[in-house]
Amino acid sequence: MLTKKNVIRLLVYLLGVVMLALGGVLAINSRLGVSPVNLIQLSMSHSLQLDLMIGSIVTFTVFVLWQIVILGRDFKPVQFFQILFAVLFGYFLGFFDNQIQLENLSIIVRVLLLVASLILIPIGIVLTVSPELVPLAPDGIAGAIAIKMKADFGKGKIVFDIIIVATSIVLLFITSNSFSDIGIGTILSMLIVGRIVLFINKHFKEKLTKIFF
Repeated sequence: MLTKKNVIRLLVYLLGVVMLALGGVLAINSRLGVSPVNLIQLSMSHSLQLDLMIGSIVTFTVFVLWQIVILGRDFKPVQFFQILFAVLFGYFLGFFDNQIQLENLSIIVRVLLLVASLILIPIGIVLTVSPELVPLAPDGIAGAIAIKMKADFGKGKIVFDIIIVATSIVLLFITSNSFSDIGIGTILSMLIVGRIVLFINKHFKEKLTKIFF
């Protein structure tokens, strides 16, 4: 039913998707290393010779299959809608990637782009998870890992990011593709994004829920 509450939840979710896509593209343009999720998307795109949008959709579809393996019978069929939202995310990622093509930037500007990315991505994660609709596939896996660990979502996100970085490195090594997308930004994202999500959930999730939902 399309109530005012549901419309607000959908708009918050869409804002989160846009922030995630924009944060990912800013990290790419910083040339200081992309986030773990974007790293696996880029690795998949390079390996299969796909553009970033299609590579993102393929990667997120694999993530949904991964959730089935992790959760088994606890995986709910409604979660297949994550593939539909993967198309939405892939569209925004491709859009920003086409619109934002920055070259010959000073190190200060590159650092600022990375910092903006590290701010946008965890906020985007919170905004896509908080409405309790269908999570984006990476967050779905992080949530599945958290369930199996009996831990907070943020901790599941940290474990997921570590696994994704390791998987991307192996994939790039096997396919002999460039490691240029791995850098300090990748490490920082792997170490702090989950912790920022934990912090936001601890201190602001209840307030956000009361305001928006």
